Amino acid sequence: MKNTIVFGALSLALVACGGGDDTQTTSTTTPDTTTPAASTPVMAPMAGTVLANFPADADMLTGREWVTVSRADKGVSLSGTSATASAGAETGGASIEVSEDVAAAVSGKPVTITVRAAGDAGSTMRVAYSTNRVGNSGWQEFELSEDMQDYSFTYPVPADDQTATDYIGILPGAYGDVVVAGISYEIGE
Repeated sequence: MKNTIVFGALSLALVACGGGDDTQTTSTTTPDTTTPAASTPVMAPMAGTVLANFPADADMLTGREWVTVSRADKGVSLSGTSATASAGAETGGASIEVSEDVAAAVSGKPVTITVRAAGDAGSTMRVAYSTNRVGNSGWQEFELSEDMQDYSFTYPVPADDQTATDYIGILPGAYGDVVVAGISYEIGE
């Protein structure tokens, strides 16, 4: 392109001075054949009602006994684990509080919990729903992808006539940190 501009400028100078051939010159440009950079795919919105989007809502996720929570570029990073962490009460993993209003709405109904997460190849995460009073789902284990994906399970929440705060716990497995981008829930019938 630089040569074409220089050639065009020289041709105009020669014509202006009366020198050179009186024929019309045309310039051509070589089309750009480079491939545009691949764009990052946009994830679909999470199913159900979003409880938290990370890193914006990072303060909503609390680390517990063995799990440390820190902000990351694409969410929050959870590190640390325990083979004996409880899935009950506030859970032994990092946990997010489910309000009393939501806890009352899911009482006696199935609730689907979705966690958008990623991890190192071969890493796992465990997720639990705890009613903090009448039971919990136990740890549900997922093998993680290096790319963000949604991981879901459904738990039939026992009926409870007294509402209390429920919790969703997340516990990294033994083979690396977990990056969590969001948590959502969907109430079934």
